[in-house]
Parts: sequence; structure tokens; C-alpha cells
Amino acid sequence: MNRTHIGQTGAAVCRYLMLMLPIIVSIFAFFTVMMASMSVVVPSLGESSRVSLVCAVCASVWFSVPLLSLFGRLGIHQARLTTLLVPCLLRLTFSLHIPLVMFGIALVASFQDWNPDWVHPIALILTLVVPPAVLQWLSSDPYRAQFLRGTRMITMRTARQRARQARRPGEAVLDWCGIPLPDSLAVGHFLLVGAPGSGKTVSLRLLMQSVLPYIHADTDWRALIYDAKQDILPILSGMKLRCPVVTLNALDQRGAAWDMAKDIDSHAVALQVAANLIPEEQGHNAFFVKAARDLLAAVMVASHLSRPGGWTLADVVLTLSDRDRAKRLLQQHPETAHIAREYFTRDPRTLANIQQTITAHMSMLRPIAAAWARATHRISLHDWFQGEFILVLGNDESLRGPIDALNAAILQRLSQIALAQSESQRRRMWFFLDELKAAGKLDCVAELMTKGRSKGVRCFIAIQTIEGFREVYGDHKADDITGLCTNKAFLRTDSVITAKWAAEIIGEAEWREWRQTRQTSGNGSSTSMAEQIVIRATMLACELMRLLLANQRRYFGYFVTPGIGVYRGSVRIAGRLCGLGRVANFLPRPPEHQYIMDDGEDTAPGETAGPSGATGASLDDLASPWEDDGDWGRDYGEVA
Repeated sequence: MNRTHIGQTGAAVCRYLMLMLPIIVSIFAFFTVMMASMSVVVPSLGESSRVSLVCAVCASVWFSVPLLSLFGRLGIHQARLTTLLVPCLLRLTFSLHIPLVMFGIALVASFQDWNPDWVHPIALILTLVVPPAVLQWLSSDPYRAQFLRGTRMITMRTARQRARQARRPGEAVLDWCGIPLPDSLAVGHFLLVGAPGSGKTVSLRLLMQSVLPYIHADTDWRALIYDAKQDILPILSGMKLRCPVVTLNALDQRGAAWDMAKDIDSHAVALQVAANLIPEEQGHNAFFVKAARDLLAAVMVASHLSRPGGWTLADVVLTLSDRDRAKRLLQQHPETAHIAREYFTRDPRTLANIQQTITAHMSMLRPIAAAWARATHRISLHDWFQGEFILVLGNDESLRGPIDALNAAILQRLSQIALAQSESQRRRMWFFLDELKAAGKLDCVAELMTKGRSKGVRCFIAIQTIEGFREVYGDHKADDITGLCTNKAFLRTDSVITAKWAAEIIGEAEWREWRQTRQTSGNGSSTSMAEQIVIRATMLACELMRLLLANQRRYFGYFVTPGIGVYRGSVRIAGRLCGLGRVANFLPRPPEHQYIMDDGEDTAPGETAGPSGATGASLDDLASPWEDDGDWGRDYGEVA
């Protein structure tokens, strides 16, 4: 057992002792007061000392256990001495009234001829009732500001207590920004806003550590993760999960291919996929873009009619690269023959412009199509809904445009399938979209978040600034997406616009206050108190901008969670993050895998273009990127 584990065990013991402390002190105080009140003789000076000694023991116990916890915290977290010692001293000072009052009354009674039948009952009343009442009277302020309505900030401790009280036995618990959030309260989506270094990544990792272990057979839980930083595979490997992990990164040797032939089974779906693969353009090129989309969708439909479930993206790219091949394929089926007549009988210059538009976009897809043609496994998006596993969307700066387009097409199709599911209280479909701005504009996100909650959809979105997010999605769409996230976390930001936006979301509070006014006249001066209602921001924008950056022990922020409230504080991360696994971030394919091998003839039905076509695989055949990396079973308890 290393030093960290010993320190954590010691801290846990200290916490349990502090929980038992009120009970222990109450027992000692009860017997002390009973011993004093049940005496039948007036205590002598020695007897008074004995009673006071017992009371002093109570005060010592009251002080020693917090001090023990203090030493434990100092040894683990190296906290400042004054921060934790002062509350312990105040607690000791407040509890000293018990022995002092008892000793004083007994001392006076020992020198006076007082009736012992009423000395000790009076001492009991004076000890337990009078000092607390006096302290409460002294601390009361009739002119203290009173909260009326609005947003009231609570502490992290109060937020944790509310979360624990709301949890039902056996309910899943999510680690959301420092609180053990029950699944019954996590009914909405999640938004995390913060600058680089503010703690977004560690917050996402802690949330995934609490969510992903629940994904295993017969749970009806699954997750999709957008790997924005190309670092998610080692992180997942270190979590010791109990489900397969499948990556769709075409440039990774371990990546599976998207089985487009199974998922694109209608003209409507083909048109939507084509719209994602060929982005819209403005100006005089808009017509050629729309025509290119129409031809791409028609080729996918004709491929489906010719070889249901047997064509690949490489087949589509090769077909569109040859005008005669595309024309022959479309003319084979009545459903697409009219499209062939419409485009291939046009003016040669118009047709050439359309062909150039298609070639420009298909050329970027060739490396991905070739890599997927050599993948050892294919996966249909329907498999994700029928099984329980984690799907990872890849990312690579060398082919950022086409990869983003394919990711958008995959998310669009997943959104359609998800919204077609029946309503369920048990099903969970998690979408972790870190650095959503970097993924480009995903039109399906807002619709997925709006209609998917009752289907079991839970989205996690992380952005750096609201103005950057609005630049990609537009003001209205960006505000719509962020507004659909009921659980929000605001970490440090250096953007004034983002800080003001966060302050507006957290809101304001209405307070009743009294203002003292002094009036001076010839007869003297007078003072009066005037009542007024004021509205103040619960959080100032500058407070968010002055938060500390995350360190190795904790990060800081303001948080909004329905059912819990609005709270602020620091979230401890030291010793809570799982270590990285032995899986590599990225295993590149050989360069020759990025070239499509074309024999110059139409691909026969049932074949796949490329030297080693991928075959469809069931989930039982799909291997995780770390299939030989040890035991993946792990018991997951309540979040600490």
C-alpha cells in the first residue's frame, strides 16, 4: 500500500470519527449534567472540581477529534494551518461554557448555605439554555439583509448533501462537478464552458468515469464520444470498462469502417448524407453544389438497389469519378434512370462544372474510402442501438474537412435513429461532444437535444467561449443549444462576453435591506432606518474571470444543476482520475492504404473495391482497440 492509499484511508477514518463526534459529545454532556443535577448534597469545592473535570473532558473530546482530522488533512492536502485550526478553536471556545458555568455555580454553592435540591437544576438550566440564548440574541441583527427571491448561491457542501439525500437505493450516480448526482436528477443535457487550463478535460474525464462503467450487457446504456484531441483511447483503456470500444477513425489501423450500405437504405437518407459530404456554398456555385449532391445521392440509391448491403464508400467514389460508369449504374434502375437523363443530357459545359464539383469533394474522401475498404470490420449504426458499447468518432488534422463531413453524416444518421426509438426510462444514449466548435456545424445537435430526452438521450457539450460557438452556429442556434442544457458549469474564462453571458444565466436576487440615514437640524441630529428593495447579480462577470486555473489537486467554478441549485466552489481531482492505459493514441495505417485500387471495370455485385474488402461483423466479433489488455471487469461504487 503506497503513501497515497494510506493517506486516503486516514482521511476516511477521520471523516467517520467526525461524523460520530456529535453523538459522543452528546453522551458525555448528558451524563455530566445528570451527575451534577442528581447530587443530593451541596457540592464542596473538591466535588465542584470533579464535576468541572468531567465537563472539561467533554470539551477536550469536542476539540481533539477535529484536531485529529486537521492533522490528517495537513498530511494529505498540505492545507494552511490557520484555515482549519481557527474553526476548531472557535468550537472549543463555544463549548467551554459548559464546564465554566457548572464550576462557577458549584463554587458559589460550596461557600453558601444553599438548598441542594434546587442548586443543580438551576445550574442545569443556566448551562444548557441561557448561554445559547444569549449568544443567539447577541448575534441577531434586525436590520440584516433578507433574501426575498431569485437565485441564491449555495456552498459545495450543501450541494453534495442535497445530492446524497435525493439518491434512491441502487440508483446510478454521476460525478458531475464535485457532487454525486443521481441519475434521476440528470434528466437534461450538460454544458461545460471554460478557457484552456480551467479544468474542462478533467471534469469530462470524471463524468465519463462515472457513466461509462455502467455500459455493459443488458443495461441498455451506450455512448458516443467525439475524440477532439485524439487522446481518448488511452483514457478509456485506463477506466477498465466492461464493454467493447469501437473507433471509426479510418486512418487508424484499429478503426472499423462505417457500413454505409446498411444505414443508407432510402433516397431521403441518401440525400441527407450527400448534403453532409458536399457542404453548401453561396453564390454562383450553389447550383453546381446542389446538382453534385443530387448525383451523389442517386449513385448511393442505385448502389443500394444493385447490391443491398454490399457496397462501400470506395464504390461510390470510383463510380462518380467515371462519367460513363455512373451513367450505366443509374440507367440500370427505373428509380434513378430519370436522374441520368436529367444530368447526362445537359449542356457539356454545365455537366463539366457539375463533374468538377463532384471531383473536388470526392478527391478529399478518397483516402478515407480506401482506408475503410481495407478495414477488417464494418459496423452499422443500428448495431450501436441494439448493443451496449462505446463508439468513438475520430479526428485528424491532415484530413480535417472530409473527416468532419463524415462525422456530421454519422451523427445525423444516429440522431434520426435515436429519435425513432420509443420512449424509455431505462435506456441511456450518451453523446460526449468535447470542443463542439472544432467539430464544425452539426445541424442535428439541436434537434437531438430537443426531442431525444424522453428517448434516453443525454448530451455533454464543452465549449471555450460563447462568441466562438455563435460564430459557427449563429446566434440563435447557439443560444438554443446552450439553453437546452439544464446542467451548466462555468469555469474560468478570459472572455468578457462569455463571463457576462454566464452571469446573466446564473441570474439575480432580490434582497430587502435597511439603510441608515442621519438628519441634522438646529435642535440636534437624528438617525433613522429606511427599508429598500435591491436587486443584485448573484455572480459578477469579473468573479468568473478571476477564478484560478486548475491545478493537480482541484479546479474551480460556478455550477447550475436543477434539483440541487446554483453552487460554487472547488472540485477535488487529486487521486480521483484513472490512470492512462497502455493503448496508443493512434496507430497509423500504411500510406498505401490511402489509395483506392481500381481495375477499370464496374464492381461486381457482392464485391468491395480494394484489395481486401471489409466484411460485415456482429458485435461479438468486434474487438476493442485493447482486446488483450487484461481484465475489463470493474466494480463501481458511489462517487466519493
